[in-house]
Amino acid sequence: MGQISSVILDATECNLNQWPLGGIRESAIGQKWTNRKLRENVMQNFRAHPLESQFTFSRGTEIRRIEYVPSTGLKVYVADVYGRSGCMVSFDDTTGFRVLDERDLMEYWPVCSTPNGWLFDIKEGGWLDQERLRIGNNMLSIYPDVKEYLITGINECVSVFSTVNPELTHYQP
Repeated sequence: MGQISSVILDATECNLNQWPLGGIRESAIGQKWTNRKLRENVMQNFRAHPLESQFTFSRGTEIRRIEYVPSTGLKVYVADVYGRSGCMVSFDDTTGFRVLDERDLMEYWPVCSTPNGWLFDIKEGGWLDQERLRIGNNMLSIYPDVKEYLITGINECVSVFSTVNPELTHYQP
């Protein structure tokens, strides 16, 4: 997907002169455009790949703890739903993250559902693609190699932007 190369912005209208999805030019003022049209135009092409891991959680996972320290990165503690085994997912170079309930991530399902894994590399149609379209986002020009990852839980899910692959280590819940 290409970058928006030109944006004209004033108090009454927002024109996307070179929309990366086929020349759509719309006024963003007064239209319910963000949710419905974003789903129709961007989210219809969702692709993700599960990351291979020595940690398997066949019944699902829970996000137990999230730690973020700018100097050391992001750590997400994941455990099986019974709390018997777990793993710590570490991102040394985190450029952003968010925590949402799985009900608010419908575009990710069923591709990122439990039978397919719990840690995913989001290739297309996720949060990163939403950020590509957001006016004012400079992340992609500063970090052109950033990737999106998703850690799924039975309730909370953590989306992560990072320029390096996550490291997984054993964690006893």
